[in-house]
Amino acid sequence: MKPQLTIFVFISALVFMFSSPALSQDPNGEDTLFIDCTPPDYYAAESMKVSFDLRFKTDNNGPGNDITSLGIPLLITITNNTKAKARIDTSTTRVFSGTAVQGWDIKKVTVSSNGGSPTFFPMEFTLGAVNFSSTNLFGPATYTLAHLNFVVKDTCTICINIGLGETPLCLSTLSSGCYSPRFVKSCCQVSATDCVAKAGDCNEDGGLDLDDLMFLSNFLFKLGPAPMPLCRGDYNGDKVVNFSDVFYGINYFFKMGPAPKGSGACCL
Repeated sequence: MKPQLTIFVFISALVFMFSSPALSQDPNGEDTLFIDCTPPDYYAAESMKVSFDLRFKTDNNGPGNDITSLGIPLLITITNNTKAKARIDTSTTRVFSGTAVQGWDIKKVTVSSNGGSPTFFPMEFTLGAVNFSSTNLFGPATYTLAHLNFVVKDTCTICINIGLGETPLCLSTLSSGCYSPRFVKSCCQVSATDCVAKAGDCNEDGGLDLDDLMFLSNFLFKLGPAPMPLCRGDYNGDKVVNFSDVFYGINYFFKMGPAPKGSGACCL
C-alpha cells in the first residue's frame, strides 16, 4: 500500500471510530451483543480480579457482509463502589488479547467520562477497532470482541449497558455500512464469598499433602512465592497467614489434628 493511501486509510479509520455515522439496517437480521459474566479470579487476599467477555452473535454472510470495523460505547455502573473501589483495565493490549479482533490494524480503548479516570463510575467506556488486512467477522458465529477486566476490593454488582453519549453503537460492513445490533444489558455480581480454592492446597495441585506445607513454609521463611489466593495458606481459618498456620499444618499432617479450615474464597 502506498504511503499516501496508508495515511488516508488510517485517518479515515480514526474518523469512523470517533464520529457519529449514519446507521443502516442489519444485513441478515438482528445480531446481538452481550456480556458473559464469569466468576472472579482471586489473586490477593484483599482484592479480586474479574474479567467479563463482550460477546457478539452474528448471522451475517454473503459477499460484502463481513464486519470490518466496530465502535461500541458502553456505560458501566457499579453498586457498592464505596467499598468495592473498582478499577477497570484500559490497556488496549489486554482488552483485546485473544479476541476475534486481536489482529486488526487499529484498536482503541477510551474512557470519555470523569477526565478518563479508570476508577470513577458511572463510566463511559468506548471500544473501537478497524481491520484492513486480517480476517473479518463472518456469520453465523459467536465471537469474543473484548475482555472487560476489573479489580475490586469487595462484593459489588457491575452493570454494563450501551452508552448514552453522542457516539452510537456501530458495526460496519463493506456492503451495508454502519448498523447497530441489539445490545443486552447485563449485571454481573462479584461476590467475595464465592468458593474458588481449596483450603490448605498452597501449591494449587488439587491435593492436600506435605508439599503444600513445604510451599507455605518456603513462603513464610524464605520469601518464596505466595499461595494464590493467599487464603490457601490460612490453615487455621483466622484470615491471617503466619507461622501459626505452619504449626496447624504440622499438627494435621503428623499428629492427626483437624483439617485446614476454609476461609474467604478458600472454602471448597
